[in-house]
Amino acid sequence: MTPSTNTAQDTAARIHGRAAGDGVTVRGAFRVRRLAWPDIYDLRVEERPKQTRADVRWWTWLYDNDGRRLLLPNVDDWQLPDLRAEIDDLRTVAATHRGMAWEPRPEVEARIRLRAGHRKAQERAITWALLAFFAGLVYLMWEVTTGGEPHPFLLLLCVPLAVYALLLPFLRRLAARRAPAHA
Repeated sequence: MTPSTNTAQDTAARIHGRAAGDGVTVRGAFRVRRLAWPDIYDLRVEERPKQTRADVRWWTWLYDNDGRRLLLPNVDDWQLPDLRAEIDDLRTVAATHRGMAWEPRPEVEARIRLRAGHRKAQERAITWALLAFFAGLVYLMWEVTTGGEPHPFLLLLCVPLAVYALLLPFLRRLAARRAPAHA
């Protein structure tokens, strides 16, 4: 075996799965995902968002041809000293199994951007729903202390769910407009 193949197999062993001739298997706590080599679009190293501790700063994501991403557990800068070199080696092995070198495909890149926008929209809708929950909690406490008639079900469950349900489609549509179409 060549040194790059050994390195890639060592990296694949850290995925909690394996990389073989038929594809990559990623084992999670409750689920096993298998992707064939032709279904894998790219492997990307991305900075961990809002990272506060000094342990893991970079994560590795596997992107499929539909623009969906899958976190590769234990393939990070904390486990691997030279993460980018390891991922480059794994990409080389993937290219040999796929039978073609990696080329950027605009339609897949557009789907990746769209899905990233949808994830951000969901995060923002959840944030606003939590703000509505805490505002309802404050109002509920004010109602209780002033002798008013509290409606905890309405304030603590219905209003936050309504905020989430109304904001999510709006924010997703806004994200879809911002994601540039593929050429």
